[in-house]
Amino acid sequence: MSIVHVRAAIAIVGILIAGITAESLRTQAGEASSADWDPARAEAIPERIGDWVMVSDSPAEERELETLQRLAAVERVYAREEDGQELAIFLVYGLTMQAMHFPERCLRAGGWNMTTMHSIMLPDPDGEGSFEATLINSERGPSRRAQQVYLFADATGTSANWLSLLWREGRTGIMQDVLCMVIVVREIMPEESEAQSLAYLQHFLLDLLPHVHESLRMPDTPVTP
Repeated sequence: MSIVHVRAAIAIVGILIAGITAESLRTQAGEASSADWDPARAEAIPERIGDWVMVSDSPAEERELETLQRLAAVERVYAREEDGQELAIFLVYGLTMQAMHFPERCLRAGGWNMTTMHSIMLPDPDGEGSFEATLINSERGPSRRAQQVYLFADATGTSANWLSLLWREGRTGIMQDVLCMVIVVREIMPEESEAQSLAYLQHFLLDLLPHVHESLRMPDTPVTP
């Protein structure tokens, strides 16, 4: 094996060890946490986000949050005032991967077939640089199509997937206390292209993320049933 391959192998092992260590610390933190739920974080997400207004809200039940080891959750539908276009959001707050959501499983359970899944780059809300997210395209039957974009957020940044988040925490040695999985979903209208639909999701995400980061910077206000 060449010295280049040896160095690459060492680097990969280092990344894996860092990720495993970060996940282990997260698991221990989740088991030691006294917070069964923390509704203030969900309540910090406003009913108006940019020019989008909440039209329905499905608050999570305390028992469900406790069972799934989630600290808080937001499940809402927002509509844009200008043209009435709607999209749904699902925010999950937790400490470990066990608390998070698996969009691929829910798509199949809801009768949707995932057609593509890949990483995309979106501009930062502050206009400087960009961030990575995961885009899923799906379809149901001959005429229904949908898109969802998801990512993981902490108090200061984002990651496209759980593994990259663990790698960053393991590399820096800094473990954020609470994480949020951000999922934005929209059914594509028959006359729309996927690019047009994605523009709606991107527009909303750029307005949503500052509120998510702010909710993650809040002090813990746990409520134990």
